[in-house]
Amino acid sequence: MSARCSTRVSSFRAPGATGSRTSYGVNGSVSFVRNRVKSLDGGQILANSNTLITREGYPIRSFYVYEADGYYQSQEEIDNAAVVYGDRTKLRPGYLKYKNNCDDDVIDDKDKIVVGNTIPEVTYSFGVHMGWKGLSLEAQFQGVGEVYTYPRANLAVPFNNGAGVTRAGPPIRGPRATAIRNCRC
Repeated sequence: MSARCSTRVSSFRAPGATGSRTSYGVNGSVSFVRNRVKSLDGGQILANSNTLITREGYPIRSFYVYEADGYYQSQEEIDNAAVVYGDRTKLRPGYLKYKNNCDDDVIDDKDKIVVGNTIPEVTYSFGVHMGWKGLSLEAQFQGVGEVYTYPRANLAVPFNNGAGVTRAGPPIRGPRATAIRNCRC
C-alpha cells in the first residue's frame, strides 16, 4: 500500500508580560492533515463490519455506507417501492430508504458509497495563562474539525438502553422509534 499524506503544523507562544508581581501569555497550535491512498494494486481493505474501507483515491479508513434517501412515509410506499433493502415484510413506515446507486433492482454492498474518514483534517489547541503574586490561572482548549463518526449503540438505536416511547407522535416525518433488546451495536 502506498499513501500520500500532507501535514502542516503551526504553533505559537507569546509569553506576554512578566513583572515582579504579574505575568500573562497565550499559546496555541493548529495542524492540517490530508491523506489519499495512491496504490493498493487495485484492491481494497474492509474493516469494522464492512463500514470502513481503504480504497485507492480515498483517505485511509473512509466510511463505506449506504446512502439514505429519506424515510418510508406509509405502508403503501413500501409495497410500491421498486427496490428495498432486506425483507419487504419487515419494513415499516419511518424506516430509512436507501438509494439504489447501481440501478440493478437490488440494494447490496455494490450500492454503498465512500464518505468522510476517521482521521481529523484539523487539530487545534489554544490557551491563556496569567499570574499575580504567586497565584496562577491557566485555561487550555483543544478540538478537531472535519472528522466523521459512525453512530453506534444509543446514537444509532435510540431505545437500545431499554427506554420506551411514552406518547403517540404526529404522522411519520422522521425515523421510526423502535426498541431492540440485547443489541450488540
